[in-house]
Amino acid sequence: MIRRLAAAFVLVLAAAAATAQPARLPGSSVEMVSVDVSVIAEGRAVPGLTAERFDVRDEGTRRAVELVAAGDVPLHLLLVMDASDSVAGERGKRLVRSAQALFPDLGPADRVGLIAFSEEVRLLADVESSAPAVRAMLARLGPGGGTSLRDALWAALKRAETVRGRQLVLLFTDGTDTSSWLTEDAVLALARESDSVIHVVSTADRKGLLNADPFLSRLTAITGGRLWEASDADEQELAVRRALAEMRSRYVLRFERPPDAKAGWHRLEVRLKGAKGDVLARRGYYVPAAPQPGG
Repeated sequence: MIRRLAAAFVLVLAAAAATAQPARLPGSSVEMVSVDVSVIAEGRAVPGLTAERFDVRDEGTRRAVELVAAGDVPLHLLLVMDASDSVAGERGKRLVRSAQALFPDLGPADRVGLIAFSEEVRLLADVESSAPAVRAMLARLGPGGGTSLRDALWAALKRAETVRGRQLVLLFTDGTDTSSWLTEDAVLALARESDSVIHVVSTADRKGLLNADPFLSRLTAITGGRLWEASDADEQELAVRRALAEMRSRYVLRFERPPDAKAGWHRLEVRLKGAKGDVLARRGYYVPAAPQPGG
């Protein structure tokens, strides 16, 4: 048990020392809040929207937003691969093949990392790694042991904090957790604080999904991502490519955080004005407590 817990958190301790600070405008103490927003209509991304088309409410108060980036923006993609006994055999091979289907769609400026998990959580490639190196590591993955899904997600979110830019965590799993130490609430709390968008590609059968959906659905909704249910190899490959394409088509909105914003969770609502489509965006952001004098 001690060995497993140490393996699960060693990469997190390393990440904590380099955690990114809230974004500030150059030469200013003004802190900004960035929100990745996806707009989908009839299964396709809606292009060409301007900042004026978005109504962003921060705890019910409308914020003036600017459109920072849209379209083809470099990504920091962190793959979180289930390598436990529950995905042994053909199921695990399909997971690896679906992850490898991403690589032809990656751009030269994109960076990829890889975490594999069973009973242990292993950082195989950091978030700034090149795509060819990670692809080679995927091919060498072998399953074995229990499933520490929640521990792996928590570690992935902490690791993603260390990079600037657009962060996408893509989890490949059957959705079953058998050996995590961390609770669902602990992972969901960290997801609320994170800037990462989480997509999940689940290979679970219907019975497994009934058990996995409440947690994974809440997790993806909090971060503005999606849960993709795929039962065969073709569906899985299509799901991951759609997840990547959706991330590329997202709008990045930014607004100034009030200087008197209270510490804690701030609820966000993002709606469209004068345009049609379903909006996917994170449901809030987290304001850290101010440091105490002499602390």
